[in-house]
Amino acid sequence: GLKRFDKYYRLVYSITSVLSIFPVAYFLFTDSSLLWVAPAWLAFVLYFIKGMASVGFLYSLWQIDGLHFLGIRQLKSQRSHPSAQLSDTLVTSGVFSLCRHPLYFFSMLFLWASPT
Repeated sequence: GLKRFDKYYRLVYSITSVLSIFPVAYFLFTDSSLLWVAPAWLAFVLYFIKGMASVGFLYSLWQIDGLHFLGIRQLKSQRSHPSAQLSDTLVTSGVFSLCRHPLYFFSMLFLWASPT
């Protein structure tokens, strides 16, 4: 591709990813048929798990620099080549020492812990 557009790649990818989830969310929230409803005691546990998954997701995003992950830092940078902005260190501390893809893990945990 053209090198002058490299700094926009991550941001465009992030926006495309968010927009592509809208059709899924539409069908998720417009379909009124229920497969199951958790009892009150289990719903409380599941909402607690959803809360912990949200905290874990935000912590993971903070640990890898969320602005860089979303492509905002590249957009603000004066350099046009994204590889000049990347750190060459592998994050192996914090939650990344326990899980290879904590953003995926916490996202899936959040989705699986639905009481309805």
